[in-house]
Amino acid sequence: MVSFGFFGSSNSDFAEQYIDLVDSVLRQIFTSNADVKIITGGYDGFMRIVCERAKQLSIEFPELYLETYGVLYTSYNESPNDFLDRTITADDLGERVDSIIEMSDFLIGLPGANGTLHEILQTNENLKFPSTKFDDFSYKRMYIHSFWKEQLATNLKTNFADGVSFFDRDDLLNFSLNQLEVSSNETPFSKDDIIGQVNEVIFGKVEYKPVILGFDFAFSIF
Repeated sequence: MVSFGFFGSSNSDFAEQYIDLVDSVLRQIFTSNADVKIITGGYDGFMRIVCERAKQLSIEFPELYLETYGVLYTSYNESPNDFLDRTITADDLGERVDSIIEMSDFLIGLPGANGTLHEILQTNENLKFPSTKFDDFSYKRMYIHSFWKEQLATNLKTNFADGVSFFDRDDLLNFSLNQLEVSSNETPFSKDDIIGQVNEVIFGKVEYKPVILGFDFAFSIF
């Protein structure tokens, strides 16, 4: 299963102007992959539209297996959208963004405001300087919509990580599973490692977030 994390505005009126963009990205994802996981922040705006359109467009791809995840924030009173198969809860906003990054093979930065800008910058920094407690991030890719190009490249003079690039609606994006094979073949986890982690989960020695990520990682392998 290949995982795709999305960042974008939580304003529905704004996000709905880009439904054609969302559809273009999703169709390319579904054309390139038969087992897909869509990951968003779980609420409204692009978070809802991406999951809703994914469910609707999946009908065009009868061989597709699709799951939608929402990574929620405990302090928000807002209800998650109705197009999520599973939800995960994070205790702070930084952990919420980190969870989306960790769980995703590809990340897509859609138009938005300051919150989305922060998520894109945090993703870029995570790809440049990944934490040693996580698996190698070097294979991950982030595509940022050209809405952000001038602000990121000119005003902020952002130094981008390898694998980060801009795109427009009509661009062909490389969502091929082939570029992830190097990471999969070099995974440092053995079968015994995974069994040990599952045992820790069973006996209650792991906190909530690692439980979800650990099982998610194990199931993606097997």
